[in-house]
Amino acid sequence: MHAPSKEAEALAEECANNEARTVLESCLGQAEEREAMLVQTLDELRQTLSRKEQQAVFREDMLCRNIEDLQKRYQLR
Repeated sequence: MHAPSKEAEALAEECANNEARTVLESCLGQAEEREAMLVQTLDELRQTLSRKEQQAVFREDMLCRNIEDLQKRYQLR
C-alpha cells in the first residue's frame, strides 16, 4: 500500500513543482519586460539630459556674448 501513496505523493510534488515553475517563469517574464522598459526610459532620460545640457551651454554662450556686447557699448559711451 505504500507504493501507491508514494506514487501519489511524488505526482502531487511534481504538479506543485510544475505550478511553481510556471509562476516563476511568468514572474521572470514580467521582470524582463519591466527591465526593458526601464532601460528604454533611462536611455530616453540620458538623451533628454544631453539635449538640455547642450541647450544650457548654448544659452550660456549667448548670454556671455550679450554681456560682452553690452560692455563694449558701455565703454564706447
